[in-house]
Amino acid sequence: MNESQIVERLEELNNKYRSGNPELNDSEYDSLLKMLPDDHCYKQKIEEEKLGKDLFTHKVKMLSTQKAKTNEEVMKWINKVYKSCYESKIDTREIYIRVTAKLDGMAAKLYDDGALVTRGNGIKGNVVTSAFEKGVVNVRNSKGVGELVIEKDYFDKFLSNSVVDNGFSHPRNAVVGVVMCDEVNENIKCALEDRAIHFATYNDIHNITCHITEFTENYRSIEEEVRNNTPYPIDGVVIEVIHEELKEFMGSTEHHYNWMIALKPKDEVFSTRVEKIIWQTGRTGKVTPVLKVEPTEIDGAIISNVTGHNYSVIIDNEIGTGSIIAISRSGGVIPKFEKTLISSKNTEIPRYCSSCNNDLKAIGADLYCNNDWCDAKIEATLLHFFNTIENIDGFGPAVIHELVINGYTSLKDIYKISKHEFESIGFGEKTSENLFNELVRSMTTEIEDWRFLAAFGISGLGKGTSKKILSEYNINDIFNLSFYSLLEIEGIGTITSEKIIDGLFDKETEILSLLDFFNLKNTKSDKKVESNITGKIIVFTGKMSSNRKEMEKEAETLGAKVGSGVTSKTDILVVGENVGKNKISKAEKFGTMILSEQEYNKFIK
Repeated sequence: MNESQIVERLEELNNKYRSGNPELNDSEYDSLLKMLPDDHCYKQKIEEEKLGKDLFTHKVKMLSTQKAKTNEEVMKWINKVYKSCYESKIDTREIYIRVTAKLDGMAAKLYDDGALVTRGNGIKGNVVTSAFEKGVVNVRNSKGVGELVIEKDYFDKFLSNSVVDNGFSHPRNAVVGVVMCDEVNENIKCALEDRAIHFATYNDIHNITCHITEFTENYRSIEEEVRNNTPYPIDGVVIEVIHEELKEFMGSTEHHYNWMIALKPKDEVFSTRVEKIIWQTGRTGKVTPVLKVEPTEIDGAIISNVTGHNYSVIIDNEIGTGSIIAISRSGGVIPKFEKTLISSKNTEIPRYCSSCNNDLKAIGADLYCNNDWCDAKIEATLLHFFNTIENIDGFGPAVIHELVINGYTSLKDIYKISKHEFESIGFGEKTSENLFNELVRSMTTEIEDWRFLAAFGISGLGKGTSKKILSEYNINDIFNLSFYSLLEIEGIGTITSEKIIDGLFDKETEILSLLDFFNLKNTKSDKKVESNITGKIIVFTGKMSSNRKEMEKEAETLGAKVGSGVTSKTDILVVGENVGKNKISKAEKFGTMILSEQEYNKFIK
C-alpha cells in the first residue's frame, strides 16, 4: 500500500469519526497514521471534521492536542517544560500544572455573542448554536472551549445499543446525532428532555492544580482522581502549564500547543501486515488461528505472532494474507489483535485439523478437533502440565513433540522413562542425562498440592480455585466432593462447580495414578489458628504502604480466606489509596466491615 492510499483511508476514517460513526478507536487510527513518514504533510494538519454550510471563522485557531500513552512520553514532555523554564529564565518555583479530564465528545467553543462553533478544521467550524434550542444544557452558563457530551451513567442506562433498540455504540455518536441532524430519534429526545446532554467547558469540570514537582511525583494518582470525579465519558486527561509567560515561550506547532499534552494510557497500537495464518490445535481440541505478521517492535519486543482468537474473528474482520491489522501488547505482555485496518479477500477457514487431519466441527465461534488421540491435543496437555508445576526444566514443545511421536503420550509413561530410553528416542547422551535428572528432581522436590492439581488443566480448576479447594479438603478426598460442597467455597459458582465435578470424574484415574510419583506439600493444615480474622473472608483493594501479596499471605496464615471481589459473603474490605467507589459501595450495601490499612493492622494484632 502506498502513501496516497493510506492518506485516502485516513481521510475516510476521519470523516466517519467526525460524523459520529467511528470505525476505529483513537489508538487504532494512530497506528495507521504511523505508517506515514514523520515529515508527511498529513501529519502536520488537524484532522478535519466535515464542514457544512453555516460556518464561523475562529478568532484564534483551535488546535489539536499532542498525545502521550506511556510514562516515558509524559516525562519527556515534563523535561521540555523544565528546559523551556531554563531557556526563558523563568523560575520553576512559579510553574504549576493543571490536570483536567479529556472529554470524549464533540469539541466546540461558545463565544461571547452566544455562537456555539465546533472545532472544524481549526480555522473554520460548524455553527451549532441550535443545539441549545434542541435541549442541550450549558451546565454553568459558561463561555469558552469545551465539549458537547452526554452524562456517562445516563448513556449506559438509557442510550447504549446493548440496552435499547435504536441505541448508540458510543456516547459520542449520540452527541453528533443531536448536533448534526435536523431530526433526532426518540431515545435522543428523551435524553434532551431529561437534560442529560451538556455543553461543558474545560474550566468548569473537575480539575487538579499542583506544582510541577508534585505533579512529576504523583501524576498517575492525580490522573486517577480526575478520572473518578468526571461524570462524562473520557479518553484520558489533559495536562497543561498554567503560567502565561511560559506558555507564550513554548508556543505551538501547526497541529498542537507545546505547553499542553493529553495522557491516554491505553495499550499502544501498531500496524503490521499479515503474512499468513497458522491454525493450532490446543489441549481442549479448540483450533486457534495464529496470525504470522511482519516483525513489529512494540515496547522493545519484536512481535511476529499474534492470536486471531477464533475463526469467527477471522471471517468477521476479513483477515487473510496481505491484511493490514492493528496490534498491541495487552498489559505490555501479550500480543493482541485489535482491528483490521485494511481487509483482505484471501480469508480461508480450515476444514481439517492440521495435526491429525480429523474433520473440524464449529461450536459457536470456535472450531474443534474431537479426536482424543490427536497429537497436537496430547502435546498441549503435557506442555500445560510441565509449565504449571514449575519444578522441571527442559520439557518444552520440541522435546514433548519427540516424546509423543515416539509413543510416550501419558504423564505416567514419561515419568518412567530411563536415561537409556531417552537415548533410544534420539536424544544425545548429555541431553538424555539432563532430561532424566530433571524428571527425578521433579518427583523429589516438594511442590504444593494445588499446583499439582491445577496442572491437569481441568476446566474451572486453575491455581486459585485449586488452592481454595485444597485449603478445605485433602487431595485424596476431592473426588468424593458433591456439587453443593463446592458451592460452599468462596468464589465458586454453579457453572464452575459443574465443570470441576465433570473434570475430576474424567481425570480421577490419571491423577490418583500419579500421586505416589510426587512429593506434595498439603495446603490443608490440621493446626488450628485462632485470630480476629480466623474463618473470615477478606478482600484487599487499593495501593497499600505494605506489600499487598505479603498482607494476603499473612491473612491466610491467620486463618482467613482472601477474596478477589466484594460479595455478600465478604466479611472485611481493607482499603488502601486510590480505591474506586464501586467496591466501597458494594461493601456498604452488604454490610461489610470497611477498614483502612492502619485500622486493619491494629485489628489483627
